[in-house]
Amino acid sequence: MDSIITEIAGGNRLVTESNRDADAERALLKEGYDVIETHPKWRDRYRSLVEKVDKGNLRERRVAASTFVVMRNQENYLNTLNEATIMNSLGPLAPSVMDIVRIFFPNMIANLIAEIQPIAQPNSSVLTVKPRYTNSGGGVNAGDEVFKKGTDGNYASDTVTWALGTGNAVATNFTATLTPAPIRPGTVRVYVNGASIAADNGDGGFHGAALSTGTLNYTSGAISVTFGTAPAAAAAITLEYRYDYEINVDNLRGLDIGLNLVPVNAKPHPLKLTWSVASQLAAQAQYSLDVESTLADLAAQFIRKERDWALVSRISNAATAVTDLNFDATVPNSGNALTKKQHYQDWGLKLRRASSFIYNKNQRGNVSFVLAGINAADVISAQANFIPEPTVVPIGAYKIGTLDGVVDVILDASMDANTYVFGFRGMQLGDAAMIIAEWIPIFVTPTWQSPNLQGQQGLLSMYDYLLNNPDYYAKGTLSGYTA
Repeated sequence: MDSIITEIAGGNRLVTESNRDADAERALLKEGYDVIETHPKWRDRYRSLVEKVDKGNLRERRVAASTFVVMRNQENYLNTLNEATIMNSLGPLAPSVMDIVRIFFPNMIANLIAEIQPIAQPNSSVLTVKPRYTNSGGGVNAGDEVFKKGTDGNYASDTVTWALGTGNAVATNFTATLTPAPIRPGTVRVYVNGASIAADNGDGGFHGAALSTGTLNYTSGAISVTFGTAPAAAAAITLEYRYDYEINVDNLRGLDIGLNLVPVNAKPHPLKLTWSVASQLAAQAQYSLDVESTLADLAAQFIRKERDWALVSRISNAATAVTDLNFDATVPNSGNALTKKQHYQDWGLKLRRASSFIYNKNQRGNVSFVLAGINAADVISAQANFIPEPTVVPIGAYKIGTLDGVVDVILDASMDANTYVFGFRGMQLGDAAMIIAEWIPIFVTPTWQSPNLQGQQGLLSMYDYLLNNPDYYAKGTLSGYTA
C-alpha cells in the first residue's frame, strides 16, 4: 500500500481505465488511504475492504475508499459526544455502528448504478463535470455541451464556415461582416450549393467568373460579393476562410472543462425501532441472543433495501420512455414454431437500440446496467449472453447477473414487473447520471426502555441525491408476457 500512496503523492497517473482523467479519482483514493493510515485498528478489522482499496479494480477501489471516508465522517460525528456519553448511551452498540456502515454501504446497488461522493458536512457540494464550448463556430454554439453537440470537424482549428445568404433568382449582391477576424489573406472561398465558384486574391479582391465584383477587408471582416447572374432560388451561398488567431488571441477557440461544485443538502431519513423487553429477556436467556447485534443486522438490511429502492425509483422516473425499446413477449404464430426462449432472444435488439439511443443523445457512452422488474428480468435472464451471478440470498434490489460479463442486470421486485431501464453510469467522477452526496450513513440513538416495557431506538441517515444527466437513461416496457 505504501508504494501506491507514494505514487499518489507523487502525482503519477494511477487510474488509466477508459482514458479517464485521474485527478478526482486519485484524490478520493488518497483520502481513503489517509483514513486507513489514521485508523490502524480498522486495517485489521476490515482487512477485506483494505485489500479492495489496495488491489481491486477501479470500481472496487472507489467503493472501498468511499466506504472508509463515510465511516470516518460517522466517527467524527460520534466524537462530538464525549466517550463516556457514547458508552453510557450506546453501550455495546457503539462499535456496531461502524459495522452497520461496513455491511450495507459497499453492498448497495447504488455502487453499480450511481456515483457516491462523501461530503464532510450537511450543507456541502458535489463535483460535476460538464465540458462546454467557449466559442461559437465549427458547427456549435458557445455554451453547448461538448459531447452532446458534435462539431463539423473544424472547431479545434482556425477554419470558419459562414452562411452568406440564400438565392432568390433576383438578388445579386451579398454582404456580411465576418467574425472572428482578422482574416488570413488568400484563404477565403465562396460556394454555391457546395460548389466552389470564387476565392479571394490576397489583396482585398476576388477572382472567379461567377462574380462581377467583390471586396474584402481582412482586418474588419467586411465582405461584399456581386454575382454576374443572380443565384437560383434556394441556392445556399456560403464562405469558408481562416482567421488569424495569432494577431487576435481572444478569438482562439476553447473548451471549458466544466468542473462545477453543485450545492447539496443532506436530508434526514429517520427510523424508529421497537421491541418487547420481555421477549428480549427471554431470547437472551434461552438462546443467548444478542439483541443489539440483531438490531444492527436488521438495520443494515433495511437501510440498504430502502436506499436502493429510492435510487432505483428516481432513475426509473427520470428515464426517457422510448417506444423503440418496448418488447412484445408474445410468441408469434408462424410456420416455424418458436419456443419462448428462442423468441426472447430478440430482446437483445432492444439492448443494442438502447446503446444507440444513449450514444446519440450524449455522443458518448452505452448501456452499463439494466434495472428490471420481475417479468422483465425473466426475459433478460433467458438471453444467450446472460451470465448469472453465483448463488446469493437477495435482499431488495440485487444483481442477478451480467450480459456478456459487461452490463450489470439488477432485479428490483419493487419496480413495475414489466418495466426495464437501460442506463449508463458515466465516464468518470462527476459525470454520473445520478450522484449521491453521503454525509452520515447512520446515526443511532441510545437504547431506551419505556415504563410499558417496550424497547426503543432511533436511526438516522443523512444524504442527498443529485440528478446530473437524465439523458444517460432510457426505458422500455414488456408486453404479452406469461410465466
